[in-house]
Amino acid sequence: MIALLVVSLMAVQQQTIPQASAEVDRREVAAGDVVTLTIRVETRGSEPVEIADPALTNLDRRGLREQSQVSIQAGETTRITTRQIQLTARDAGEGVVGPVRVRQGDRFAETAPITLRVTARPIDASIALSPRVRTMLANMPPPEGIRTVAVGTIASPAEVMVGAPVDVVVAAWFPRELRLQLRTPPTLTDADLRGAWVYPQPVPTGLAATRFVGGRWYDLYVLHTVVFPFTPGRMTIGRAKVAYSLPITYSFLSRELRHEAESAPVTITVTDQPAAGRPRPFSGLVASNLRMQLEVTPRSVAVGDASTVNLTLSGSGNVALWPEPHIRWPDEVRVYPGDPEVRTQMEEGRIAGSKRFTYLVVPDSAGVHSIRDVSVAYLDLDLRRYGELRAAPVDIVAGEGATAVPARAEPPPLKADAERPLIPPLGWPAVYLLVLLFGAPLAAGAIRARRLLAGLRRRPAPSGPRPLQSLHQEFRATLERLVPSAGLREGDQLADALRAAGIDHVVAAHATRVRDRLRHAVYGPGGTSDPQELSAETQEILRALTGGLPEERNGTAA
Repeated sequence: MIALLVVSLMAVQQQTIPQASAEVDRREVAAGDVVTLTIRVETRGSEPVEIADPALTNLDRRGLREQSQVSIQAGETTRITTRQIQLTARDAGEGVVGPVRVRQGDRFAETAPITLRVTARPIDASIALSPRVRTMLANMPPPEGIRTVAVGTIASPAEVMVGAPVDVVVAAWFPRELRLQLRTPPTLTDADLRGAWVYPQPVPTGLAATRFVGGRWYDLYVLHTVVFPFTPGRMTIGRAKVAYSLPITYSFLSRELRHEAESAPVTITVTDQPAAGRPRPFSGLVASNLRMQLEVTPRSVAVGDASTVNLTLSGSGNVALWPEPHIRWPDEVRVYPGDPEVRTQMEEGRIAGSKRFTYLVVPDSAGVHSIRDVSVAYLDLDLRRYGELRAAPVDIVAGEGATAVPARAEPPPLKADAERPLIPPLGWPAVYLLVLLFGAPLAAGAIRARRLLAGLRRRPAPSGPRPLQSLHQEFRATLERLVPSAGLREGDQLADALRAAGIDHVVAAHATRVRDRLRHAVYGPGGTSDPQELSAETQEILRALTGGLPEERNGTAA
């Protein structure tokens, strides 16, 4: 009897010993990556449970999360505790998670150790960057006194000519151990750039490069921008910023504290374009490997029909601001310019692409109409000297007769009865009804047209020439009132947005071209050859644009 009681007590004690297990989500991990260790402990009874952290070899603890589930069955309490620990592998080799020891009262349980295989870190993420950016990062020293997160900015070259490109690279330096604590990627803000045309370039959205400096590993987040300065002198590249959040404790539920770091300003020297050999019609176009192509389709049309003329400039440089080439149009044709089409891409570390100017040409008389004197003067970036491109003349043959579009066949005449008129006579009731239906709308339309004409006559004509700087500010403000973020829209985008705002398509296309001419006149090195003409044209298009604004936008009460 006593022996049976002892066996029963041993069985009960055996059942109340804690049950513990430990496992990882993978047994092979790259250096710097994170592996999750899951510890599961099942206990019975109401006595407290202690779970000791395992000893770690070649692994660092990063975060912890724990949850418990309690249930009561047959009057006995059962508790299941799950603890997840995030571990970061240090160096290539072997990583070991020691035994996990669990205690409940005077009873103990222990898990088996876990061995991990740590492989070398994969190829640096900077391979996704362009060769030029990788070279700049390789020559980029870390910010002075770097201990935690720091931001650095580098510009290459440090001295550049007006219209030539400058690469600006911003890098945020994160110590490896601090970067592994981030739960969300940092936010990197580009440097403040003024007095230049900006082309943001694609970079990896996450980690872009790594550097080993002063015995510590640093992970870099990168931004790359290509800028084209407008005016000579000293150009200052403002401060870039990075914002990131770090948890206060290791717990997953811990709140985060926001931090910011910023870079120091950088100054570059912008020299003027050479004066020697500068042609008189030069409008500021700076490019490398510039090419021009003229296409006319079709070349034989009927009088009153349209031919499409495409003039394309291609090469590398500030493609978006390339000016319109000079074209001598025939006298007896009507020309309707379209919106320029700009395409850009990176070629061997340079901004390259094409800008196409489209025109509809409608002959007013029969004969041969020649498009001549198609030329553009430019400054070659590679040779540092001026040049000129000319296109061969192209003829448009306009004719009548066979080349004309055949008219639509007339339908046969209606046959009317000799005794009954085709349209029966209307009596006074019908006439009175027609007057009620159509007379009032026609009268209202006539009164509205009369008021509109009277308002146009009262509108003062544009005064004499105004300074282009003030006109440019007024023009830019008018576009912003019509179209949100008008300064970020180019070519077709701006014209489409103006048309969506209720502006006539001809006025929208004209406004786009006038804005480009104003930019060249205000920011370009040579200004404009005829500021009075540009001033008058700008005032006219301002009148057309403000005439299309609703009254509340003009600030006048109805």
